[in-house]
Amino acid sequence: MQNNDLATKLDLLDLKASTKQDLLDVVEKMEERLATLIRDVSDRQLASQSELEARLNQRIDEKTERVETSLLTEFHKWGHTAEAKFRILPVIEERLTILEERISAIERGEAPPKPH
Repeated sequence: MQNNDLATKLDLLDLKASTKQDLLDVVEKMEERLATLIRDVSDRQLASQSELEARLNQRIDEKTERVETSLLTEFHKWGHTAEAKFRILPVIEERLTILEERISAIERGEAPPKPH
């Protein structure tokens, strides 16, 4: 068909088929581009999520370490104080025993034993 020639029905059918194929090609390319964009966005989202999880885990680990350190420090302080009290306990028990013996002797009307 020349530029000035009249179009036949066959020419119009060819043009329709060609246009339809061109449109299908454009749609296919757009679908491919869209699928690529969706994959890229999905990959970036997964990377961001992984990075966020890593940062969150790091912060949790840091805070857990601080809490553990604080607890251990406080337990150590308590243990040190308790240990000192337990060292004094036998001395107190001995003195208490001596006092009980002296009180028992007084109650029986005897002279209390002399302190050691």
